[in-house]
Amino acid sequence: MRAGWLRCGAALALLPALVLAAGDDDALDLGAAPSPATASVAAALTRPVYIGREGEHPVQVALGFLNEHVSDEHGLFEYQRLQITQLAYSKDLQHVSVTVLLQGLRNTPRSAERYELQQAFVGKTWQITHARQDWKCQRGGWTQRPC
Repeated sequence: MRAGWLRCGAALALLPALVLAAGDDDALDLGAAPSPATASVAAALTRPVYIGREGEHPVQVALGFLNEHVSDEHGLFEYQRLQITQLAYSKDLQHVSVTVLLQGLRNTPRSAERYELQQAFVGKTWQITHARQDWKCQRGGWTQRPC
């Protein structure tokens, strides 16, 4: 699993820094200048998950990020269907969502894997800003826990 893959994990790992930054007060003062601890937490949470190369399309960026999940080093795969959907938000073509769905998985308790990747065009490249993965078990529905 890539570093920064799940924002939730990063937030949980940085939670002690937020608690220490709060000090003895019962609540954080959101209007005050950030302390070094809270500034580092904010920077870690806004850092892109993956940065594509200049000239790459959002689908290419998604496949570059998911390379090891979509096929092995020889280009072989263990699923029957691969579905990729790109959705732009209204008139804002600088932000898109790319969903990659792998169905008909073989030799696994999962029947499908789904990756939802939020992307933004920043500078000259598409960047994955948020990533989420969930699975569909052979018995049951979608879950964010491995089957």
